[in-house]
Amino acid sequence: MIDSWKRVPLAEIAEFTSKPRELRLTDYKAIPFVPMELIPSDKIAIDGFLIKDPSAISSGTFFRRGDILLPKITPSFENGKQAIAEDVPLPFGLATTEVIPLREKANISDKLFLF
Repeated sequence: MIDSWKRVPLAEIAEFTSKPRELRLTDYKAIPFVPMELIPSDKIAIDGFLIKDPSAISSGTFFRRGDILLPKITPSFENGKQAIAEDVPLPFGLATTEVIPLREKANISDKLFLF
């Protein structure tokens, strides 16, 4: 069956999440932050998150609740580290800069299939 599937660029079936220009992190007292050590290799959801003051975050990758956090770096990617960021207290959060946040395209793909 897989041999009959059409191969397409990832951008045709997934959306890459980016931070909205108008979003100011300083408008929030606390931001959920997902470091690489909280991205598991043996289950679907993140293993939790840290709550950080925006001033304590020097860098990070913006994600939306429900995004798949996919590692950019080879060892983590090859070891199967990836997770869906579902249970965060805000509609968004920040993660390590070592991940790419992506989500399914409505009526085109499925989050669990992409995972």
